[in-house]
Amino acid sequence: MKINNALANLGLLFASLIFTFIILEVLVRIFFPAPRSPNVFDPVIGYKYRPNSEVSFFVQGKEVKNKVNSIGFLDENHSFEKPGETYRVVFIGDSYVESTNVLRENTFPKIFEREMNEVFSSRVKSIRVNFEAINLGMNGFGTAHEYLTLKEYGLKFSPDLVILVFSDNDLMNNFAGFTTNIDPAFDIIEGRLQQVRFPTPLKGGGFREFVSSNFQLPRFLVQKLSKISFFRNFFTDLNLISAVKEREGEAIPFSYKMYSPEFQKDTERQWEITKALISQTKSVAEESGALFKVVLLASKENKKEKEDLLKTYPGLKSVDFYIPQKILSRYFEEQGINYVDMRPYVSETEEPLNYPVEDGGHYNLAGHRLVAKAILDYIEWKSGH
Repeated sequence: MKINNALANLGLLFASLIFTFIILEVLVRIFFPAPRSPNVFDPVIGYKYRPNSEVSFFVQGKEVKNKVNSIGFLDENHSFEKPGETYRVVFIGDSYVESTNVLRENTFPKIFEREMNEVFSSRVKSIRVNFEAINLGMNGFGTAHEYLTLKEYGLKFSPDLVILVFSDNDLMNNFAGFTTNIDPAFDIIEGRLQQVRFPTPLKGGGFREFVSSNFQLPRFLVQKLSKISFFRNFFTDLNLISAVKEREGEAIPFSYKMYSPEFQKDTERQWEITKALISQTKSVAEESGALFKVVLLASKENKKEKEDLLKTYPGLKSVDFYIPQKILSRYFEEQGINYVDMRPYVSETEEPLNYPVEDGGHYNLAGHRLVAKAILDYIEWKSGH
């Protein structure tokens, strides 16, 4: 009798949990839709989207859908064989290049493609050239991923120009200590850049994929909890998610030290690896016959954000959000690497260029137009037209 009662209570508890889960799942789907991340493992670059699928993201309450091409990136399909009279530009970068928060035709690679075709056709009547932009951006990528993406995918398109887009968080993504086993990693060993980690799949396999594909509540919880440093590091240590980890026990997170002049000694190793990766990417591009250029992204300086950081972390004596751009622009000048610096463009623009932080903080349509304009201005300046 006692066993029957225990089983009945257990069954009731189980049914209550299922009912509660269903109610919460419905509420999340209605009020807090959690976008699915249909990533699949890639043994070279770590991960990409499931080829020929569709990804859906919510920005300011609106759903933005984009199709994935046959090789796993948010772009249309491009033949590996380059058509005649075509000038190909391959873009590599992270979520700023991938641009899930705007429709594909509104991303800066596509805007750049349209503008180049319009400018060239109106100014050079005697030569027919079709400019084709190929987007190989992916969220969470650092320069290590991008270098390998160029080698594994980008060079197959026989590009005439390779544009590497650098954002500040790439510095952390380029260091093995901050990333997970699914991410490739490099280090400087005996003066040479060497790959020290090759991607291995996240844990969970089929079960993780089934849950992620069919239920929004677990995705919602992981996304929200991952914003808290403890849970993000916990999930990352379990190899359940791919995320950049903060080092525990540090009074000031590394992601803020990189913006502080007095803590630049703490970032020297990461900058050494990052510079070597960019130079190696340039070498690979140029060996294939392509030109190479870097775009240094930047956002408007935020005085309130500075004040909040200095108040939260008294150990920070000063903050300069443009330190990454300053470090790399000096390096590019020394090494003769062509680059576009977005700092003057964003400082001269009055309108908002980024979505709110709760929507990812990436460029909005105005931001994408500005990046495309900066690249186009540079090419016109270099060509003298």
